[in-house]
Amino acid sequence: MFDFERLNVYQKAFALNREIFKFLKINSFIDNFLKDQLKRASCSVIANIAEGTGRLSKADKCRFYIISRGSACEVASFLMIILDQYPDKLKTEQYSKFKSAL
Repeated sequence: MFDFERLNVYQKAFALNREIFKFLKINSFIDNFLKDQLKRASCSVIANIAEGTGRLSKADKCRFYIISRGSACEVASFLMIILDQYPDKLKTEQYSKFKSAL
């Protein structure tokens, strides 16, 4: 088992990533650009947490965790755009659930 797999934040981010991918698969009509960007940002959150745990210096670890946090903000912004553009598909309750997982 890798160190990052034990982290609660990684497990939560991974679970959110799974839910986002399910949502996008069901709602395939959402603009491809938005889907791609949301997928990339969501994957970046978990990838940077994982990469950060593999770094040896505290400064390196911190840098990757900061990047991960920035990607989480990207996820939130793309979800806001989808909520605005497709309010009949992304309900406020589901948006709130996604956002609270960030």
